[in-house]
Amino acid sequence: MQNDYDFWMNWNDRLRKARDAAHVSDADISAACKVKQPSVHAWMTGKTKNIEAHNLLAVCRYLNVSPFWVMMGDDLGAETNMVAQSAKVGAGDVIKLIALFAQATDDGKAFILESAVAAEKLIA
Repeated sequence: MQNDYDFWMNWNDRLRKARDAAHVSDADISAACKVKQPSVHAWMTGKTKNIEAHNLLAVCRYLNVSPFWVMMGDDLGAETNMVAQSAKVGAGDVIKLIALFAQATDDGKAFILESAVAAEKLIA
């Protein structure tokens, strides 16, 4: 499903692309993920700017797509799991961090990266 343009799409567009490829409706997703249909519609239309991590994981599981691909436009699921295992955290924590980074402002992204560099110095 991924192509060269996925990186430039926003997460809502990629989620909608996955829904369409799976030939399911917002109502199907709503029932499968146990969320209200207007919430799913808001995800698909871009009205929702920040999807909660548990909902992201549920819809990605249902659509059989990588949460990393939905949030970032690249499918690095194996790498995400390797990072999670080496850091002794759950893949869900890594995905939450990725989602926060993807939705952050430029200043927020800079802060997250600076924090990661500082943390790396503490553990090195």
